Amino acid sequence: EAYLNGSYNGIYALVERIAIESGKIDIEEVDVNGENLTGGYLIEKDAGDKVNWNGDPLFECPYQANPNDDVFTVQAPDDPSQEVLDYLTAYMKRVHGAIMGTSGEDYTRYVDTDSWVDFVIMQEISKNIDGNLKTSCYMYKEADNDKLYMTALWDFDNAYGNAGWDNKAPGRNDVVDCPSGTGTEDFMVINSSCPWYQKLYTIPAFRQALQEKYTQYRHTLVEDMFVKLDAGAAYLADAVPGQNEKWNRVGNHAERVAGLRSWLEGRLKWL
Repeated sequence: EAYLNGSYNGIYALVERIAIESGKIDIEEVDVNGENLTGGYLIEKDAGDKVNWNGDPLFECPYQANPNDDVFTVQAPDDPSQEVLDYLTAYMKRVHGAIMGTSGEDYTRYVDTDSWVDFVIMQEISKNIDGNLKTSCYMYKEADNDKLYMTALWDFDNAYGNAGWDNKAPGRNDVVDCPSGTGTEDFMVINSSCPWYQKLYTIPAFRQALQEKYTQYRHTLVEDMFVKLDAGAAYLADAVPGQNEKWNRVGNHAERVAGLRSWLEGRLKWL
């Protein structure tokens, strides 16, 4: 519970910022003044309505599959040069070609299967409408390594049934396979709004890795999610009345927790 200048300000969650640092994303950041521009980079898959087109260090996404423009932004290093942006543009085109099967290269040269599988499992469990590689999706690339690693899951404000909209974009994707974020059914990431995962899901080796890891997580990570849900609800219970009064909120805490549990159970049943 936070107090600002002596005044009660409600319940806050403190989080770490996503960065290349020891204990976070522990890779060596590229020297933009050096000769080796292959890495390391922290990259965000972003959306055109969130970026500053005239100021943010951004580069082209090889596909356009969402209602807002698909684009990448460089989160580290700061102030990348145009040479860096050109390199990353070309690199992402190679990633795209390998995944989509248009370049003749093996996708495993660029896709770190373990981290890509972990990423899509968590995004699908939570039905995160931004987790279709639309925005707030972080990845990194190390020097002298062609693989792209998914990392730092973020931020789930539009997940767990909270998003009352969809990613339908006529002319950019198949509007039939893009579900609303509210219900418990249908793939949120494995569809035409996310061409990379839609294609990877059709590749037997990737799909097998996904199924095996998901089966494992149903008995580990998923069960732990329910434990954390109950523990978090109990921890917050005494603070909720003050939060509701501060922000003029209505509703029963226990009912909201039960609603989240019910939604998650329904989602897992469909999956």
